[in-house]
Amino acid sequence: MNSNINIDKSNISYYNKFFKTKFRLKLLILISYIILVVFTEFFYRDTLFNNSDRIENYLQSIFNTKAFEILSFFGSQLIFYIIFISFYLFLPLNTSYSFLSVIVHTNYWNNILKIIYGAERPYWVFQDLIPSCNIGFGNPSGYSMNSTAVYLSVWHIFINQFCQNKIFLKYILLFFIFLFVGLIISSRLILGEHSINQVLYGFLLGIAVYLAHFWLFQMNKLGSRKFFQIFFSKKKKIYFAIYFSALFFLSILIYYIFPNF
Repeated sequence: MNSNINIDKSNISYYNKFFKTKFRLKLLILISYIILVVFTEFFYRDTLFNNSDRIENYLQSIFNTKAFEILSFFGSQLIFYIIFISFYLFLPLNTSYSFLSVIVHTNYWNNILKIIYGAERPYWVFQDLIPSCNIGFGNPSGYSMNSTAVYLSVWHIFINQFCQNKIFLKYILLFFIFLFVGLIISSRLILGEHSINQVLYGFLLGIAVYLAHFWLFQMNKLGSRKFFQIFFSKKKKIYFAIYFSALFFLSILIYYIFPNF
């Protein structure tokens, strides 16, 4: 009897060690991806920005900007919070709170990066573009970053809830999600709100936010009860306190360093 118990305990220890190792590998891959995205953005930024005027002028000449204002609306915060409320009402709480975390973190990092870069929107530089009325710095594109992270999260939650074993349907839906996000991103170009490098940067960072939530931490895989038990752990409370305090003080530091924003 005792030997069986020891075997079970050793198995549990092995699997815990395995998942910790797998988590560390995923964390290393995600950090490497983010560093690569941030590093390469420096090299393609000016070239793509300077070529945006010609391309966006052409797009504005062949498309109706009013129609794309409607399409761009699907990348707005109002739509995201409507989706969140729907998840909150009809899906397990851990799913809705995981989705809310995606919205909050995407907005936070987008605003921090915009302040750091302080980059112009294309219609500030190229006066021949016809803009709508967005204000604030342009890099990375908030609509691109938010839409990518949010709609990939919607896709992940949907397949997790309704079609886990339907591999073909899963990838068909992923294709349409990328197509839809691509149209929202294109609308930002056609409206003259962002340059090509800004929407591309936002898109790549949006993927990183999605991966952090649903690939690295797999936030929606725990049941609601286990999900909320995390918050009753003293160790986890300390982690959360350190993490959110760090985000708060980073915000203060950024606003202090860049007082003209």
